[in-house]
Amino acid sequence: MTVQEVQALADLIAQYYPCFPKPSSLQLSLWAADLAAYEVPSVEEALRRWVRWHHAQPPQLGDLLHAVKGVVAESVRWRSTAEALPLERSDDQNLLLRHMSRLQQCLLGSWEDVNGQIHGRLTMRQAALMCRRWSMRYQERPQLANDFAQLASSYDAMAEADAAHPA
Repeated sequence: MTVQEVQALADLIAQYYPCFPKPSSLQLSLWAADLAAYEVPSVEEALRRWVRWHHAQPPQLGDLLHAVKGVVAESVRWRSTAEALPLERSDDQNLLLRHMSRLQQCLLGSWEDVNGQIHGRLTMRQAALMCRRWSMRYQERPQLANDFAQLASSYDAMAEADAAHPA
């Protein structure tokens, strides 16, 4: 909130509570700094809730901040997931997900390659090797190559753990 918006808020508080002292410009700037992260409707809703429950005393800055945090938390909780998540993935994300889906299938059981040949379940070392190959294949896409390299490291670590603790 800006200093002008905080001034309007102070005027609104004074309408609800005539005993509310007019804040100095320094106090207004402090309130503006503390309320800067919040939007005016959220702060006004917090004030309305305060007025409903506290008829005699106007809110202090700490009271108002606490109430605003509650309003914001409640609005986030009820926001639909469609608003919270991006609706589209990047081409790199789609490609990574397709490769990882196929790799997971190969890790779970026997699988068939493009030539129709049946293979046994992949080991963690083989999964790491596959991810390294994809990392090399997609070097012109640095983020995707890096994601595959990190996955290869993860599969290597899992293979090391399996070798250290055989079943």
